[in-house]
Amino acid sequence: LSTTSEGQHSHSTNNHIENYNAAEEGDQRSTTSEEHNSQSKNAPRHVLLNNTAPKSNQHALANQQPATIDTTHRQAYKIGTKVSKMFHDDALGRTRPFSGSVQEYDPKRNLYMIVYEDGDAEELYDREVGEILFNKNKKNKKRKEHASSSKHKNVAQLKGTLSYSEQDGARRHVIKGKWTYEDSAPQSFELFRDLTADEDLKVLPMSGIYNGSFVYEYESTRSNLKMSDVIKERNVNITFYQKEDNQHSFSVKANGTNQFGLFKLSGTAKKKETEGCGDPVSYTVRLQKKYIKSNSPTPAPAAFQKEIEDAINGKNSTSQTAHNDGNGLLPPPSKMFPTGVISLRGKLNKSRWRGSGDKNFIQTVEGLWAPSLQTILADSKNTNGLCGTFRYELMYIEDTIQDSPSCPRSGSFRGWFTMHGKKIQEQDISIKFLDNSEGHYNIEGEGSNIFGQYKITGTLSADGVVTLFRHYYR
Repeated sequence: LSTTSEGQHSHSTNNHIENYNAAEEGDQRSTTSEEHNSQSKNAPRHVLLNNTAPKSNQHALANQQPATIDTTHRQAYKIGTKVSKMFHDDALGRTRPFSGSVQEYDPKRNLYMIVYEDGDAEELYDREVGEILFNKNKKNKKRKEHASSSKHKNVAQLKGTLSYSEQDGARRHVIKGKWTYEDSAPQSFELFRDLTADEDLKVLPMSGIYNGSFVYEYESTRSNLKMSDVIKERNVNITFYQKEDNQHSFSVKANGTNQFGLFKLSGTAKKKETEGCGDPVSYTVRLQKKYIKSNSPTPAPAAFQKEIEDAINGKNSTSQTAHNDGNGLLPPPSKMFPTGVISLRGKLNKSRWRGSGDKNFIQTVEGLWAPSLQTILADSKNTNGLCGTFRYELMYIEDTIQDSPSCPRSGSFRGWFTMHGKKIQEQDISIKFLDNSEGHYNIEGEGSNIFGQYKITGTLSADGVVTLFRHYYR
């Protein structure tokens, strides 16, 4: 289509052909790069990419094709088929996709009339229509997105805020936010640096040694339950490099370690705009995390499942008894499992049972449980809500001959634990307290709940802290 001096479209095909022939006379329908640039600048509304002529000229070329019928050719695209093609938009000053559709098909010339969103039109052959199909463009876009995402394969993405904090006497610089890996759900992370007395709290950013942790969620292969662990990170050496062209933008480089290996961090820190001069300074931090000595960029379930499977099979648990080892020696304390085994940690208490006689007692063990002991120790007050609660209790009549106020009572307990706000009852809980070589107690037992039968191992310390590990049978 061409444009008149008043800026309106002219729909006269003959005018298009005459104008085109006049412009191309003597050039045998070819132009130099200089002439092509001149056409592009003087195009009525858009210019086709890939060094092609304006739409109006393409339309004219189409009308000059010989009017012969190809009896072997069939219409490949239905009327209404959607297309999308890149043209220059003078109003925006850039190229953009223009949507359109097939409006007519000419079987004599095997040409499709394409009408675009702004009313312009052109005629194209099968192959040309196939190159601009709307769905094809979407697929190409997905391919590009996939290619882009492949650059970040095996890399965790961290996005958060760098700010300062002064709470409970602790002066800190804190990087806090969410991390993701491929299509995983966002999970929390935090890195902090304790400042010395002579360091200015409000000066950001500041290079140095940071410590912290991140939350890792995974699914138990046995029970299909989602579990969470808090993974501690130590000695994360972060350096901020100010960019030459922007005093409020920094490159970030770091390295650190956690239980999964050594890792590197790289990214940027950009100062956030503040509304008032008194607003606290903070920076938007975007980082990529890649492990140096690990096949997995982030904690993988397999890192935990090996320990879980071994624990289920009894390979990791100690089977201690009150009997000596044949040499008159008591067994050492039971093995501890920092990760990979469901853990319970609480206090043992004895008290008289209300409304009963002086010899009626109740012994309780209550506290927190989590997928790993490390999670409990990292958040002993459960401020992050990653732990559940539990309670075991045993009612008994004190025997002055056998019982001592300082000795725990073995027996059949009843109990429960909470999960997602619901209380789950436990059955057939049998717990034994057995002397160990440290002068304290090892714990053995078994029980069951809706997830299956399990055995119990653990310890009771001198200060009454009970640490239990629950090993499910297959």
